[in-house]
Amino acid sequence: MIPKKSLGQHFLKDKNIIRKIIKEADLRKDEIALEIGAGKGELTIPLSKEAGHVIAIEKDKELCNILEEKIKEEGIRNITVINEDILKWDFSNLPKKTTVLGNIPYNISSPLIERLIENRSLIKKAIIMFQLEFAERLIASAGSKKYGAISVIVRYFADIKKLFYVSKNVFYPRPKVDSMVVMIRFKEDVEEIDEEL
Repeated sequence: MIPKKSLGQHFLKDKNIIRKIIKEADLRKDEIALEIGAGKGELTIPLSKEAGHVIAIEKDKELCNILEEKIKEEGIRNITVINEDILKWDFSNLPKKTTVLGNIPYNISSPLIERLIENRSLIKKAIIMFQLEFAERLIASAGSKKYGAISVIVRYFADIKKLFYVSKNVFYPRPKVDSMVVMIRFKEDVEEIDEEL
């Protein structure tokens, strides 16, 4: 299958990076994992061996068909594939607090962060791979050149930390920039504010 540029598709092909992401997720057999942009299942299928259930959201119908065929061939019973845009999907479908994972295209990074914040009561933690420039803005501290509105918003609602860098060479097709995996844990005791504002 030819990756679709319009959907920002870059498939991770390095199994070592996949293992590192799963290790950081630290899932138990009674936990649910929500994967954003499941693609052909490189992360989805190994995740299913660690989590009780994996909800795999994928916008591309062709990729959903490929993934469902793989799941069927391997006899895996704890993955649900949903052909949906994560920016429109209803998070209230989650049965309990969930660990979110994904390799996020640059063009949906900001709106996705907004969606995670809106639905933070349903999220245990998020292990997300962003393009390096965006990730650096997320983790930037006050006074640094990268610090901006998105840094302030995320820090207000969550504790965020850098996990590791990911080279552009481990993707197909190769993107123009490197990436970074970050962990986001939403705070329990956030003071009430006008969130929409």
